[in-house]
Parts: sequence; C-alpha cells; structure tokens
Amino acid sequence: MALFVLERYCDAVCSHIRSKLGKRETYRELRDHLEDHIQALTERGVPADAAPERAVAAMGDPAEVGKALDKLYPYCPPALPTACTLLTVAVLLAAWGLQSRDHRLSDRFFWPDYTIDQSHQLSLASGTVRGGGELGPYTFTPAGTAELMELSGEVGEDGTPLARLRMPITISWSRPWLDGPALEGSECFTLEHFPDAPGYWNEGTLTPLSVSGELVLVVAEDFHSDTLLLQDGTGNTLRFSIVLSQEVTP
Repeated sequence: MALFVLERYCDAVCSHIRSKLGKRETYRELRDHLEDHIQALTERGVPADAAPERAVAAMGDPAEVGKALDKLYPYCPPALPTACTLLTVAVLLAAWGLQSRDHRLSDRFFWPDYTIDQSHQLSLASGTVRGGGELGPYTFTPAGTAELMELSGEVGEDGTPLARLRMPITISWSRPWLDGPALEGSECFTLEHFPDAPGYWNEGTLTPLSVSGELVLVVAEDFHSDTLLLQDGTGNTLRFSIVLSQEVTP
C-alpha cells in the first residue's frame, strides 16, 4: 500500500518550482503521468504495492526534475497577482452578497456544506475518538463524537447483527496545490482487532485547505472499543482510540 508515495514525489518536484501556477499544473500533470505509468506496470505483471515505487524511480531525481520544469514557468513577483486576486474576490463577494442575501454564507462560495442528512438512522451508542496527527503532508484530527448506527436487518456470516460505526475526522494541509488524500476505499484504514471490517470515507465539508467527513466501518452491533489504524504504506501509522460508553435509547 502506497497511499502517499506519489504525493511525496510530486511535492518534492514542486518545491523547486517558484511559480504558483507552475506548481499546480506540474503537480496535476506529474500525478496523472505517474498513475498512467503505474497502470501500465501492473498490466505487465508488476505487483500493485511495488508499482508506485517503480514509477517514481523511473522519473529520476525530484530536484533535477523540478529545476528543469521551473525554467518553463516565468516567475512573477507576488505583489501583482495578489492585488488582482484581492480585487477579483472583492467583486465576487459583492456580487454574491447582492444576489444571495437569503442564503447561508457557505452557499455563496465554491465549497458549500455537503453534509449528508443521516437523522433518520437510529443511534445505538456514542463515545469518544482520540488520537490522530500528521501523515505525509496531511494532518488528521478527530472532529466530534463517534456513533454506532443501526443497520436494520443486516447480519454477518455468523448471524451477528451489524451496525455502522461513524467517526468524524478533519483533514487539513498547508500546500494549496494539493488535493485531499485518497481515502475512497478502506485499504488505508483498518480496525486493529477487526481488520476485515469493511469501510469507506464519507466526505462532508470541503474548503481549499481542509476537508471534514466520516470514516465509516461496518462492525458488530455490540461493538464497544477498538483502535483505528491509518497507514500511508511506508511504515507510518496514525492511531485513533475509539471508546463507546454512552448508550442511546430511542
């Protein structure tokens, strides 16, 4: 598993490019090229966990690549684009303020609140999530109370009733050209004592430098506590302690 191998390499290359536009364009184009290379390697029989390292090694030294690409993007002093950006933002805010006075402030921007309504689900228990920290260029922070939600009629292979464990997490980063981490599947996060529990990332509120959402796993209805492991594939692991102590009665 190599969750942040491509991000690290692209970030290292972009650190040698002075132009902000050059950083953004180079990061996306380089990431796309590496993903295509990885796909080609796996189709030729290279193991999926080794393909990212092979693709990155083939690109060469990130410092040399970055310095060469820096010559393609003329460096512009920061004062002019900053002034233009501030003027553009002021005009847009004025227009949104006039046209959408009856809407929430978050709805006027490009990152509205996409929170999914889950109020119809029955909460079986709630508790705390503690831990987190930095993993690659991203910082993971617990953002609220863990909840165990009913899954009506769903049972495991042994007949055990199942429930959905929801853990609110906020992920932040300081580099504006980065996208959020790839957490679409459950390959990068597992429960320490129930590693086969299926799960997914439910994205919620998105801003330019952070995203809030929920890590969701399907567990037994009598789940009480465990440790969530979040890994980046290079030996780095974050731990989140989950303890459900408060039962919620309908």
